[in-house]
Amino acid sequence: MGAAFLLLEVQNISKASVVLGNTWDVNAVIISAVLLMVLVANALVPYVRRIATPVIYAALLLTIGGLWFVDLAAFAFLPYMEKAILVGLLTTLPMLFSGLVFARSFSAAGAKDRALGANLLGSLGGALLQSVSFLIGVKGLLLLVGVLYGLSWTLFPQPADAETLPETTGEFRPA
Repeated sequence: MGAAFLLLEVQNISKASVVLGNTWDVNAVIISAVLLMVLVANALVPYVRRIATPVIYAALLLTIGGLWFVDLAAFAFLPYMEKAILVGLLTTLPMLFSGLVFARSFSAAGAKDRALGANLLGSLGGALLQSVSFLIGVKGLLLLVGVLYGLSWTLFPQPADAETLPETTGEFRPA
């Protein structure tokens, strides 16, 4: 999951630069939108407990597929603030579902330290994979992101049903 997440972020920054221009602005918009989606996903975790994991994965893969067909340059005519908000939210929408899947898989994982370590190593792998964009293009990274998230679906820790996951009480308990 970490590799797909990082590749998606790289792809988003590259695509958003076409519309938003300045590197600092692009980074600020995309990273802020990523953090917002992660925050929203964490806030939604207790409310989506009854939604089956395959449904969330399907939404994740559909939003990634949807990004394939969206040409961000079509939003170039909008005023900057509207354009920045629209591009930021649109490109990071898959990360909302990715955050829900991550929370669910992390909750179901037996060894939390190994699960987090695997995700961090995956992020490192995603950073290395981003150079594949020289061969398949920036848009092609979406295909690789979809494949990586699909692979994570097949490796999802069991039990995968929402009803079997531990209840969240809202209080912090160290692992």
